[in-house]
Amino acid sequence: NRTVTLLERKTEEQQRFIHMLSHDLREPLNSVNNFSSLLADEHMGELTPVARRYLDFVRLGGRRMGRLIDNLVEFTQLDGHPLNIEPVEVARLVEEVRDALDLPLQRCQGRIEIGPLPVVMADAGLLRLALRHLLGNALKFARPGVPPVVRIGGSQDDTLDLIHVSDNGVGI
Repeated sequence: NRTVTLLERKTEEQQRFIHMLSHDLREPLNSVNNFSSLLADEHMGELTPVARRYLDFVRLGGRRMGRLIDNLVEFTQLDGHPLNIEPVEVARLVEEVRDALDLPLQRCQGRIEIGPLPVVMADAGLLRLALRHLLGNALKFARPGVPPVVRIGGSQDDTLDLIHVSDNGVGI
């Protein structure tokens, strides 16, 4: 079918584009990571506590960006490769995402409330990416003048572990 062939070709083109983009993004990211590591290794004692904290943000952001690039490349290859399904401690993953959102949380005076969460069988990278988008969007689309509150928790039914995310934002 001609439509299927065009769709397959378009998907292959998108995969190649994302692969090239990830390669092009890694070079400046590696520079940021390498130079921030050198700065930390050679001058950490000379930095003020505030400067050390800022440098830590740069280093954490660089590592996070690397993981995001890896996740993007993995996502484009899902059709050709199996998912990496393993037990994932959702609470730990949410803590990582909340830590990554520390600066936006401070800026908007928001908070992320974490309730009990299950261990689930999932691809940790893709679940992290989904949580990052859900929580990040909840902070971004807050009601004007109202600090955002995002609640995340879990429950179980007979066959499924469920993760619930709610917020006090503007909604859809």
